[in-house]
Amino acid sequence: MGWKDWSYWAKGGVLGIIISLLGSLLAFIIDYFELYNYLNLNFLEKIISVNILGSIGQLIPNDWPISILMILFFIIGFGGRILSYFIIGSIIGWIYGKIKSKR
Repeated sequence: MGWKDWSYWAKGGVLGIIISLLGSLLAFIIDYFELYNYLNLNFLEKIISVNILGSIGQLIPNDWPISILMILFFIIGFGGRILSYFIIGSIIGWIYGKIKSKR
């Protein structure tokens, strides 16, 4: 079953996941290399530090119980972010499909 055979809500959900992953990757790159200082994006420093993903750089094991909890929170936060973007994309795709079917 090809991409063209998928329903609009499924396409929207997949696009939502892709946008979520690209946004997370961009946030990680900006945070890891501290590019917000060089790009005059100082407002991103606060946004990225409050990001639901947290900082991947903090997952280096210093103390095992704390590190395991941080990894667990990272996985839960990342899964929640992907799920929320999938739901939002699915709703947008569903609405788009309803509008397109009426034409």
